[in-house]
Amino acid sequence: MTASIRRTLYAHLPGVRLDNADAPLAGGRITRLPFDDWARLESEFEFAQREYDNSQPTFWVWDRLTDDAEDSDRWVVKELTELHTAFLLDHRVPLLPSPLLSSCYIQHIPPPEYADTINFAVKRLIGPAERELVVYGDPLTYSYSAEHLAAVARRLQFLRDNKTWEFNDEISAAIRVLEETTRPDSWYGGDLVVTQVHGFVRCMAACEWLLLPDEVKTDITQTFGRRAATVINTSPERKQQYEQYFIELYRLRSHLIHGNASKIRSDPQFEEKLASGRVLLRYLIMSAIYVRNRLPAPSPLWQLLHDCTRDHNLENRLRTILADRPNL
Repeated sequence: MTASIRRTLYAHLPGVRLDNADAPLAGGRITRLPFDDWARLESEFEFAQREYDNSQPTFWVWDRLTDDAEDSDRWVVKELTELHTAFLLDHRVPLLPSPLLSSCYIQHIPPPEYADTINFAVKRLIGPAERELVVYGDPLTYSYSAEHLAAVARRLQFLRDNKTWEFNDEISAAIRVLEETTRPDSWYGGDLVVTQVHGFVRCMAACEWLLLPDEVKTDITQTFGRRAATVINTSPERKQQYEQYFIELYRLRSHLIHGNASKIRSDPQFEEKLASGRVLLRYLIMSAIYVRNRLPAPSPLWQLLHDCTRDHNLENRLRTILADRPNL
């Protein structure tokens, strides 16, 4: 008979700063793990307490009762990918590296009746950043209050309800871009502008995947602006204003890709526009997820937007659906 084993996951959340010492989150708790507790999991950094205490690393701690044969790596990757995505889709679109890049620990705790025969064990899942983000901290940090964490929990439930883990399409590709552009190897040695340009271009490419089919070869800039405005803005009175703004964003993307950055560096809104690419991608992802299964025939967002140009009933239906989007 296979024994049930309680596994406790300790996952470091790079860049997350807690306003309070401890808070519930997604069936577990998010906490500033004391050094002694971390040292029992790690066992190799007993002299790093000063650095650890300065960085105040945040961990998500989650208990799970499983059988002995379960593939622990798979459920850890699934749970942490979904949780990290819920953090990334915050309205602030934070640059938080994935927990899978840092350090995670699975503590195996057998039931009392097996305590004499099964040892307590810790499985370490150490990512490319090793323990550096734990011990020395993340150069970019974001403060999370109880209200922020409640919003993360609602987004996580939204992702689970819509089964985004099973997606293998332009939505999942767009989510990967949000994740990839948070990685330390995308920070270009601390050069903020270069980092923002890189992230902006990547995010705008992901927005294209969501809004435009490959066969669109002409009038791309205008089509991009029109479709982005349709998704983001549900007020006909302001659609033209939104459309023009997204056209300007796409032109900025084109200037950067084709080496004309000198023409736009004098724009006083340059850095604001760079940040807007990531914000737009966040809203398009949330909208694409929400719309996906709320029409009789699930279709990619770009297909729905294309069909709306010929079917005004579908256009009105899509506008109604988008107006009902939860504010997560």
